[in-house]
Amino acid sequence: MNRTTPFLAFLLVPVLGLASQPVAAQDAMPPAPAPAANDPFALGETYVDEAMRWIAKGNNPVQRLEYMHADLDYVYDDGSTRDERRMELWFRNPDAFRANFKYAGRDSTFLLVGERGFLIRDRIRVTSLNDSPTMKEVMPMLKNYRMVLQEVSRMVVPKTPGARFRFEGMVSHAQASGGQWFKVVRTAPREPLMTYFFGSAPRRDGGGIRAIAPDRLIIHGEPGSNYQGDEYRLEDWARDGPAAQNEPTRYPKRIRLYAIGIDAEDKPTMRATVNFLEVNSAIDPALLTPPF
Repeated sequence: MNRTTPFLAFLLVPVLGLASQPVAAQDAMPPAPAPAANDPFALGETYVDEAMRWIAKGNNPVQRLEYMHADLDYVYDDGSTRDERRMELWFRNPDAFRANFKYAGRDSTFLLVGERGFLIRDRIRVTSLNDSPTMKEVMPMLKNYRMVLQEVSRMVVPKTPGARFRFEGMVSHAQASGGQWFKVVRTAPREPLMTYFFGSAPRRDGGGIRAIAPDRLIIHGEPGSNYQGDEYRLEDWARDGPAAQNEPTRYPKRIRLYAIGIDAEDKPTMRATVNFLEVNSAIDPALLTPPF
């Protein structure tokens, strides 16, 4: 992502996250096989597996993102563009995206399927965005949203073909869950370099600590680019309320995005509150079907 890409990368992490509270009893799981002590790639893969299982509450982690349904409040401000809204969205990987939000002061539904875009109002008033001379400018925005959600699918399933994970050591930090991070670098063909700072928590068997999920994620800028990259701060994963107990996976309640070397600590490019998020739950096919 770069400074011209508005808003959605907050969703990056439905299966990678942070916790500052003890692991719940439901998280009991067999320990991962011990990696070779001197193999940074074996260690890196083990810590990614640990974090994904923690997010999945001890269940099998997501193997592929098929669908996503979310509700969120976000503010995006890069100094030249400001956007603040509440949005409910549905995504079918990789081609269909639907969102409800206010547009031009009116409740609106936008649908993008393949290269066809639609604006739906009052349930029955449908405008083809491809054919509208006044609404064509909306199409790049919708395609951009969908592109970011396609990137999210890579984050949900980080172990894609060719991806490798290199453990670069423990990092002590005052803001690290458990007091220290597992620093793991991800490389993959034709994808940006990523660095995860996984939090830590005691193993249930008392045998040291394990990775639980990243407090921070850095997506580095392309080599030779003046843009250093984006840093995501992922907060409030461990919640104990009844609603959270019924959620099949953990996700960050609050997310902040910083443009590295540009944003001040108190002025992130984006901040978001995720009110609701489900991955791979059934979605009514009619929601993502073109109206004509």
